[in-house]
Amino acid sequence: MKAAQSTEVATLTQLLGQWGESSAMHIHDAMISHHRGANAMAHDVATSGVNRNVRQLARDMVKAQRNEIAGLQRIADAR
Repeated sequence: MKAAQSTEVATLTQLLGQWGESSAMHIHDAMISHHRGANAMAHDVATSGVNRNVRQLARDMVKAQRNEIAGLQRIADAR
């Protein structure tokens, strides 16, 4: 998965460069959207999962994603 995503990011960065766009802002915006989607899924599991341990893991993931979103948003806002 890491190798596939690295290839995808490299391709998208190259295309943005060809179009005269900065990749920095786009990557942060894309990661924020990605994290928000992951946060929504984890929240669903945290509230409706059947396994207590999985629900706790999902709650932990929601907290981590919120922190990561806040950090990415600070970076995006600073640009």
